[in-house]
Amino acid sequence: MKCWPLEEPPKSFLLFSGLAMLGACLGRKVWMEMGVHRTYPLLNLLLIAPSGVGKSTALRDIAIQHLIAPLPDGPIKPTVLAGKTTHQAAHQDLMVTPHAIILASELANLFSKEKFMEGAIPFFTDLMDLAPVRIRTKTGGSPVVERPECCVLGCSTKEWLSDMLPQNSGEGGFLPRFLILKEDYKAQRIADPSRMMTANQQAELQVLRDRTFRDFLHIITAAEGRMDFEDFDTSDVYAYWYHTFKPETGALAPFAARAGAHVLRLALLSAISRFRPSIGIEDVRCGIALYGYSQKRLTEVVVPMSPAGKLMNKLLETLGQEERTVISLRRAMRNHCSGQDVDRMLADLERNREITRTNDSYRRTNA
Repeated sequence: MKCWPLEEPPKSFLLFSGLAMLGACLGRKVWMEMGVHRTYPLLNLLLIAPSGVGKSTALRDIAIQHLIAPLPDGPIKPTVLAGKTTHQAAHQDLMVTPHAIILASELANLFSKEKFMEGAIPFFTDLMDLAPVRIRTKTGGSPVVERPECCVLGCSTKEWLSDMLPQNSGEGGFLPRFLILKEDYKAQRIADPSRMMTANQQAELQVLRDRTFRDFLHIITAAEGRMDFEDFDTSDVYAYWYHTFKPETGALAPFAARAGAHVLRLALLSAISRFRPSIGIEDVRCGIALYGYSQKRLTEVVVPMSPAGKLMNKLLETLGQEERTVISLRRAMRNHCSGQDVDRMLADLERNREITRTNDSYRRTNA
């Protein structure tokens, strides 16, 4: 992260994009045995933010361009499949190069509701499980990608995601397989980064970037084989979190069901990035902390997937961080729903303690 002190994307986007690149290069080289399942460090990442915040900049222009593109051709370098495509075309590409990064600068375009895109979500759901995937051809064939070794990295705005994806994508297994990060603002605004550093500072920064890339190359080349918890104390820390973790709302239950796998992947990536042969307590706590950060804003993404949730979210956006009267909220929402619907939603939000009422006005509880 220190390699990009003048870039505008949120710091979390830079951090998780770097972790995703590490996992994409490692693929199936490293794993954890978890009973009948194996956990690999491949991280499916979804960045959500308003247009212009820096989603594509963090993933494509920084992480892929400076960590993946310079790698020497060979088994450690994943192929980057980018641009609008169909799952049939992606399947053909994976038949040739199963070790790949599927990059969707706008995820909703890759999984739209158009007729010819039917079957995309089931296909990519299996793919993110690293299960064999097949597509039946018109000629009757059924080619199979036996050992897919890829991750899906996507960007979207909250509005496009909720409008373009089917309503059951959050309830089913598709969205919960992503580690989802939502941010609203840039980390900083710098009009002309080229004039913010002296020639010596730019030279020092380039040295840091070169050293970081060499470390990255060494890690993905050296790491290999099965990894496990360092000791029983480390295992106990993970087990205690696993048994006590609960989602904030019922809508997040499908995501909570996959929380353990996400934490293990993050802990695995933490240990590998520290040149550790096993997962220590610091790595487990790191995974828990990073996953916890991603969950803070998840309700804002998941709730809008249903029509009622979209209205509720629109009302919360209208309320903002200020105190507003019931009448002003009814007027602001009159193009979306009736005054009775506004009153009902306000009552529901008050019961859930998301908003607080003072006389005839409301404000967010955390405002």
